[in-house]
Amino acid sequence: MAPRKPRELKLLGYKLQVRRVKEIRDADADYIPSHDEIRIGSNMSPEQRLSRLLHELIHAMITKQSLTKYFVGRTREAKEKNEEMFVELMEPALMSLLKDNGIDLGPFEDVI
Repeated sequence: MAPRKPRELKLLGYKLQVRRVKEIRDADADYIPSHDEIRIGSNMSPEQRLSRLLHELIHAMITKQSLTKYFVGRTREAKEKNEEMFVELMEPALMSLLKDNGIDLGPFEDVI
């Protein structure tokens, strides 16, 4: 089976490429700011892939709005851990907002 073509989502005027990949080292998904790319592991259910996409979109929002400076810590690792905690808390809230209000998730499901 040929790899899927990357799909595109627009965020704050940027075009983010969303790519399903067979494997990602140490993660189910990741966001690569330098390439405006989100990679989603293909070994998950559609619901899990959607959750991971929202998770990585929150990281992209933080990066594109230059909000990383607001995550404090003495080391880079501490700052990254604080950002990850924030994203982990926001993802289910965003998913709930979309689903509980009947917002069409079709465009998101189409890219994953």
